[in-house]
This record gives sequence, C-alpha cells and structure tokens, in this order.
Amino acid sequence: MSNYLTLGVIGTAFKENERRVPLHQEHFSQIPEKLRSHIYFEQDYGERFGLDDSSLEQQFAGVKSREDLFKDCDVVLLPKPTEQDFPFFREGQTIWGWPHCVQGEPITQVGIDKKLTYIAWEAMHGWNKDGSWGYHTFHKNNEMAGYCSVLHALSLAGFTGHYGRPDRRAAVISFGSTARGAVYALQGLGFSDITVYTQRAVQAVTTQVPGLTYREYSDRSVEGTDLISHDHLSQEDDRPLTDELCEYDVIVNCILQDTDKPLMFVPNERVND
Repeated sequence: MSNYLTLGVIGTAFKENERRVPLHQEHFSQIPEKLRSHIYFEQDYGERFGLDDSSLEQQFAGVKSREDLFKDCDVVLLPKPTEQDFPFFREGQTIWGWPHCVQGEPITQVGIDKKLTYIAWEAMHGWNKDGSWGYHTFHKNNEMAGYCSVLHALSLAGFTGHYGRPDRRAAVISFGSTARGAVYALQGLGFSDITVYTQRAVQAVTTQVPGLTYREYSDRSVEGTDLISHDHLSQEDDRPLTDELCEYDVIVNCILQDTDKPLMFVPNERVND
C-alpha cells in the first residue's frame, strides 16, 4: 500500500477570464518519478502545450474528468477556487491554490463545514535559518500581477505616458512585489513621474527602483481614516494623503489591507473630487 497521497491537477476555472494553470509542461521532468505515478491531470490539460492526453498518461498516473479529480484525489491543485467549485469539494479533502480565506468568508466557511485542509499559496514563504521571514514563494507571480494589471487597466482607459499629455503623473501605494511590477509597467508605458507611497521610512525601503520619488505616509487617527503624507527631505508640512492622491492621473493600490482595520486612502465623499 502506498504512503503517498494522490494529486489531481486542474487546468480549467470557473473564474471569468482565468487562464493560468498550476504546472507548465517544461516542469514535468523536474517532478520525481516516484511522485508522478500518484498525479492525475484534468482531461485536455496538455492541449495548451501541444500535448494530448495519451502523452500525459505516459508520464503520470493518468487523466480524469474534472469531477472525477475531486471525487478520487486526496489533494486537488486548483489555483483559483470559486463558489462554483464548492459542491465538488469532498469532506476531508485538501485544496491547494489561492483560497484567500481572510478576504473570502464563503470559502472559509465551506472549509470549516467540510473539514478541508487548505494549502494556501499566499501563505507559502521561505524562511531563514534563524527562523526569520525570508521571501514569499510566489513573489515573482505577485510582481507579474502588478505588471499585468497596469497594462490591462491602461489599455481599457486608452492612454499611456508616451502619447497625449507629457506631464501625466502616477502614484503607487506600497512597495512590495506587486508594486514593483506595477512600476515596471508604468515605466514601460512611458510614465516618468512616478511616486511610491510607503508606510516605511523612505531610507528603510530596500532595493529601490531608480528614478522614482518615495514618500512616507502614516495614520494620525490610528483608525485608518486620517492618512498624512510626509517629506522628510524637504521638511515640507505634512499633507493629507487624499489631497496628494487627487493630483495624480493614475493611482495603483498595491497594499495588502488589514480587513479588520483597512486604511481609507480616498473617503467616499472625496471620490468625485
């Protein structure tokens, strides 16, 4: 009897316009052979790579329908689970992907009700030998998310920094991997006046991208409702962050919010300013 769990790899999603898949065919050979005999793929998974089902069957345990993967496998690899997937979750099963339980009450509740185990990609990190945090496992994916979101949004808005007004300004809130990707996209689209707002002191922001302006902001209210921008270099008076943000043509919000106490960058009454 095998001690290995079976893994079902899903390549389709109910999420609108979701085209990402968890495993690229170039990585198949990196999976140890002793594990491949316990991995099943969704039917037609390989079509996007020019592979038919028989090719996957030769390399792995087999190919099954989406429904059968949920029914038969111990662990289901599904990047973006949605509420339409919930009826297929089997009690005691493990779901591996981006559940985002903090932001999603329904997926949290179904996990409790069906006694599921979630292996959350957003909570996967590399740690240093002393136990301190090192890096987020999917930091490059987050960077690409920031990059692609800016490309998509500005294509819908119909403008760039190259053409039209030459003085368009962009603000990026926070400076993690997602923000870095957003900055690269803005620069690639011709924006040269880019300001990054961070809760860290400017001198504490590591691996800064050259050519940007960095400003610190803080919350005077401790409730997330009175955000103030600081410029310690020029010693200018503190300004309400909302007033500053209203001066930009593009605002990219890349902060991971505390859902119990979110920071309010632009109050509802200022949205139309």
